[in-house]
Amino acid sequence: MRPLSLTFSFAAAALLAALTATTGCVIESSSTSSGRGYGDVGTPAQTSPGRTGPSPVLVEVDTNARLQADPGAGVGVFVEYAAGGKWHVFWSCDTNHTQRTCDYQVKVRAAQGKLSGVTDESGRPVATTSGEIAVRRTIGQQNDGVRFSGEPGGVVTLEVTLDGRTDDVLFFFVQNGKQNGGYEGNLTNPIQLQGKSP
Repeated sequence: MRPLSLTFSFAAAALLAALTATTGCVIESSSTSSGRGYGDVGTPAQTSPGRTGPSPVLVEVDTNARLQADPGAGVGVFVEYAAGGKWHVFWSCDTNHTQRTCDYQVKVRAAQGKLSGVTDESGRPVATTSGEIAVRRTIGQQNDGVRFSGEPGGVVTLEVTLDGRTDDVLFFFVQNGKQNGGYEGNLTNPIQLQGKSP
């Protein structure tokens, strides 16, 4: 597994500048909220019949919290949510350190309704159906991702493979003002996500 260092910024601009100068990723959060969280509780989702392995965990993503990953600095899949059901999922590679590329296969499914307004940050076509986005990209010193809209407050399931493996995937989101809600263990893949406020 190729880890990615993250830092957080919630207050002083001086702290943000210092952290940005020393790391590859910054998380900015404008929301200050409390409630259930992956670090606090985590909610196992229902397992589909015939599915093996752990049930996907349902996590709540802070509304309007922003993530930033320096291209080529580390491996990760980043999830942002904005009010109105607007999602941004993007991924990065550690090419600057390994001189290797990362082959990502990303699937996003809506639990209810359809996904719409799909835009690809790289400008290439995205395979979509009314309820699912499927993207395969090989990246190096650039990030890639998709933006889309779903049902406000709805749940989306994110499933990712990296270089053909599901166990090497690191997910990042902001929950309760903290990276992954303060949880430091492995997250399930797939993972289910829901915006904090519709």
